[in-house]
Amino acid sequence: MTHLPKIHINIIAHNLQEYDTAGNYAELNNKWAMWITELPDWKYEACLLIHELVEMCLTKAHNVDWKLIDAFDINGEGKDHPDPGTLKSAPYHNEHMLATQLEKRFAKMLGVDWNEYNRVLDSLEWRK
Repeated sequence: MTHLPKIHINIIAHNLQEYDTAGNYAELNNKWAMWITELPDWKYEACLLIHELVEMCLTKAHNVDWKLIDAFDINGEGKDHPDPGTLKSAPYHNEHMLATQLEKRFAKMLGVDWNEYNRVLDSLEWRK
């Protein structure tokens, strides 16, 4: 891959996520797609977007299969964990942790209260 493919960013209701996650991504027809849960403040959505974009790029660069990430989160050890990427056994642990660090710094620059932002994320209810 020489250039970034087109990236489609979709802001969706949380219950439309494929599983209980606030952000997800995949490769479809040689394009990248991202699904971000609609949140009460655009700045929260921007923080989530930055996290997912950083994680996407790092996992792609490190050859972490995105299907393995979903499998870990949906059916694996991470399925009952509130933030599966923080588990050291997660196939994307290092990428997730750096994405979180950058997300936190970005949130601060936007004037987002990190604790309130996480309270909003933790309060999301997903049903399929």
